[in-house]
Amino acid sequence: MSKKMIQVRYIGQSTVRIIQPYVWDPKNDYVQAVPLDKAAELVTYPGPQFELVDPANMPEIVSFVEGDPRPVEELKAKKSRRKSKGE
Repeated sequence: MSKKMIQVRYIGQSTVRIIQPYVWDPKNDYVQAVPLDKAAELVTYPGPQFELVDPANMPEIVSFVEGDPRPVEELKAKKSRRKSKGE
């Protein structure tokens, strides 16, 4: 069974942050996919060092809907069309 992963951004002061086996640096725009339990640990660490990445701001991230492989932008577009039809 594979672990659920979520994107986490490093927003701390240093230019590189390493928590083995994860590395946040300019090469990956300070964004790293980590398991949900690790993400919870990172974002609750004292001081603002990490934040969850909003999938709407990163269209290349796939939907968080279980089993839905469509990109977030496609899902947002579909939602907008539904709203405009119902109005």
